[in-house]
Amino acid sequence: MDNNNSQNESKSQKSLQTFPEFQVDDSNEVLFHLFHKDINNLWFYFTETTSIQKYLYPNGIISSYSKGKIKEKETYEVKFPEKGISIKISIEDLIDNPNFKSLTYKSLNLPENLPSFAIILSFFFSTVNKFTGMTIKLVSNEMDKKNFIFEYLINNYKIVFDNIDKYIESNFNEYEESESICIERGIDKIFNFLTEKNYSNLKVLFVNYAIVRPTKVKDELEIEHFSTNNIIKLKVEHKKDYNEQDMLLKVISSVVPIPSQNISIKIVNINQNSCLVFFTHHLKEFIGSDQIQQYGLIKQKALWLLKSEIEKS
Repeated sequence: MDNNNSQNESKSQKSLQTFPEFQVDDSNEVLFHLFHKDINNLWFYFTETTSIQKYLYPNGIISSYSKGKIKEKETYEVKFPEKGISIKISIEDLIDNPNFKSLTYKSLNLPENLPSFAIILSFFFSTVNKFTGMTIKLVSNEMDKKNFIFEYLINNYKIVFDNIDKYIESNFNEYEESESICIERGIDKIFNFLTEKNYSNLKVLFVNYAIVRPTKVKDELEIEHFSTNNIIKLKVEHKKDYNEQDMLLKVISSVVPIPSQNISIKIVNINQNSCLVFFTHHLKEFIGSDQIQQYGLIKQKALWLLKSEIEKS
């Protein structure tokens, strides 16, 4: 995890001070799961008001809430028909930082036989490994006292986490994995290098294990990738702006099945003799974080090769 996460974790612990009635110690339950997903995807789904029902206790019915995203200090009423009771919960300590996020549900107006409680959801993102660790902390002074919500989460946490994984995967939207590098050459120098000789120099972006050649169709390329025994056809589109050159490579076909995707190369002018080059995969279907991380490593290597080739000329 990143160094900042230790500071963020202390923020999560400080948030417990909001509940002086709870004695937080090692007897409180903490459930943990590692999601191979971006933290923002998890945060998006958990900040929907319906997540209370979908993830934390599926047999509960939210009878009073405003549609959309949860808001700090808002109160929701949740009914549990099979128990014949309803409770109110409030949203406390909503923390939304880039690599750490947390939200807390605190119980209100409970029946006498149900102890007061809080459920703290925390998300920690590893920018290196591209995964998110999530904890569900169950907080109460009376952990040994029967609490059907806690019992459900403790007994079914594997199912709960699996359902979250499946839900996010089935609602996947386009995802971008991008790497960039500074090259000490002008924008035209870089663009001309990539497009000259019928785009043959694009092979650098495939780490030199491929050849690039035009087909008989205008603006269409064929990439024969030797390490994967694959041939990919791409449609090339250009867009030039005042300070930018964009090249979009749309995948038409692939002999070996690959995830649905497009590739873009953006060259952004810094000054007369230096540019920032972005190499981006636009992924249109869900893939695991291991494969996304592999894409990133390949692009990093390709950009260093590109930088070396251009700057030595």
